Amino acid sequence: MFWLISWIVYLFGLLPLGLVALISWKKLKGKPERTLQKPDWKKDVVYLFTFPLVPSVRSFSPFALKLETWLRVAGIKYEVVYTMKFSKKGQIPYIELNGEEIADSNIIIKTLKSYFNKNPDSQYSMTDLSLAHSVTSMVENHTALTGFHYRYGYKMKVI
Repeated sequence: MFWLISWIVYLFGLLPLGLVALISWKKLKGKPERTLQKPDWKKDVVYLFTFPLVPSVRSFSPFALKLETWLRVAGIKYEVVYTMKFSKKGQIPYIELNGEEIADSNIIIKTLKSYFNKNPDSQYSMTDLSLAHSVTSMVENHTALTGFHYRYGYKMKVI
């Protein structure tokens, strides 16, 4: 009986010690330096990183479609790069502009509006902009999630 108690104490003492050692090792090791996906970039060209093409649609990411459409409407020179590598924020789509990675389609559009001094929405009234904002919010927060649920919940094969 004594040997059982000593083994329990040994294991419960060793487990926290091992976890502390593992966490310390990971902290000291640090994260690897993240390199650009497009090291041979050209000045003022937006490199849009998105999922590879699928047979029946341009992109299965509504956020990539939104961003690519906005780039076309704004008349900004861009190149699409198909990848499965996520940004440092863990998102696709993202862009690289002049050697800097920017993620999140809303942040990207805001950044590009100020950098290129282009605002395709400047011709619209405040009422039209408010309506556009509400429709965009609805699509991003509700319809896209429904699409993801349909795609991954009902149509994805379980392995």
